[in-house]
Amino acid sequence: MSRPTDADGAAPATMRAVAVTRPGGLDALEIKDVPVPVRKPGWVRIKVKAFGVNESEVTTRKGESDPEVTYPRIPGIEGVGAIDEADEDSGLHAGQRVATMMGGMGRSYDGAYAQYVTVPAGQVIPSRPACRGMWSVPCRRCSSPRTAH
Repeated sequence: MSRPTDADGAAPATMRAVAVTRPGGLDALEIKDVPVPVRKPGWVRIKVKAFGVNESEVTTRKGESDPEVTYPRIPGIEGVGAIDEADEDSGLHAGQRVATMMGGMGRSYDGAYAQYVTVPAGQVIPSRPACRGMWSVPCRRCSSPRTAH
């Protein structure tokens, strides 16, 4: 298993995240300290550097999403960051810059409005060379070829 990238060799026990605590207005959003997600076999854990803000998160907050959304829920259907943990046979490695989006993220399981997110390895898009060194635009720049048409 590829190991976490933190200086002491382990991810912290808790992280900060934005959670939708219930359907409602902006008061349904809370910044919370929550446990860092534990990675399942076949999934990766990503240290999030940036996430997209989409209408999907507004729909989730208002309670207008599909029944698969339960509360509390950490929203975020897309994000970019660096691999923190991955199976050795996944082809992904600690520190590798990646993007991820959709696939139930932020809806049927917690999303990218957090310091760490876990997603199925097959949902990870390695960063293209043009995106390296930039965190401010990768959600738009790296994922747009997959979503623009």
